[in-house]
Amino acid sequence: FLLLFSGSLVAQVAVSATAESPAHFANTDDFSAGMLTITFNMPAGKTSAEVEVTLADGIQYVAASETITGGSVTLKAGSTNTKPVFTISSTGGTLVTLKIKRKVTKAAMAKLRNGDNYCIV
Repeated sequence: FLLLFSGSLVAQVAVSATAESPAHFANTDDFSAGMLTITFNMPAGKTSAEVEVTLADGIQYVAASETITGGSVTLKAGSTNTKPVFTISSTGGTLVTLKIKRKVTKAAMAKLRNGDNYCIV
């Protein structure tokens, strides 16, 4: 689930999010759930936005793994590994691509034992 906030106004902006496929797991990448790529155009007239990512139970953001093209990024104070919030600075109208790494935690096993499925996007 992704939210994009720009300035003091909340606007609906076309946001694209894609997951790396295939997502390697414990066998090769230390419980990696792959890279999440978030792409959007900075709204015209705006120079900053907040991107909030809500990850599924048992999936966490890998600290300091974010990379960006089309702007600069900082992790907002108070963010958690399950709901990181990023502050993006860019020029209005610029295509911004934010990438973060995710990992699977032992909490995922409880979800799977209960018969739940994962869709890692």
